[in-house]
Amino acid sequence: MNRHPLTLPQLLEQIERYFDCSLTDAEERALRDEIAVTPLSHPAIDEVRALMGFRRVQETAIRRSSRHTALRAAVSIAAAIALVVTLALHFLSAPSLAGTETDGGTCVAYVNGCRITDEADVVRLMMADLHEFESNVDDVETALTDDIGDITALLQSYENNFPEI
Repeated sequence: MNRHPLTLPQLLEQIERYFDCSLTDAEERALRDEIAVTPLSHPAIDEVRALMGFRRVQETAIRRSSRHTALRAAVSIAAAIALVVTLALHFLSAPSLAGTETDGGTCVAYVNGCRITDEADVVRLMMADLHEFESNVDDVETALTDDIGDITALLQSYENNFPEI
C-alpha cells in the first residue's frame, strides 16, 4: 500500500481524535503505523507512543543490556553454587573416595585438576567463591530493583493519565 506520511498538524489531529475515541478501527491502525515510523517530534506524539506501548530505541537497548547483565550474573551465581556444592560433597565423601582412613579433618579441593590439601588454601578458595556469589547476588538484586522501579514509574504514569474510569 502506497501512503503518504502525515504532516504534523494532520498527525496531531489524528492523535486528538484517538484520545477522544473517535477513530475507526482502521484509522487507529493507520495511526499506530504512522506513529511507529514518523520522524516528527512533539510531546503529543511521545505521549501517544507511550500509551500505545512503543518505546524509544535507547530505552530498549538499556533494558537489553540490563537483562544481559542479569543473565550473566545469574550464570555466575549458578556456577558458584555448583562449585560450593561440589566442594561440600567432596569434603563429605573424601575419605571413602580416597580409599584411606582419615581423621575426618583433612581438607581436599581440586582446582584445575590439581589436588589441594592445605586447609588454609581450601578455606581461602571457598571464601573467595562465597564472596563472588554474594557480589553477584547484589548485582542481580540491583538489576531487579531497577526493573521494578521502571515498571512502577510506567504504572504511575498510566494511572496519572487514566484516573479511575
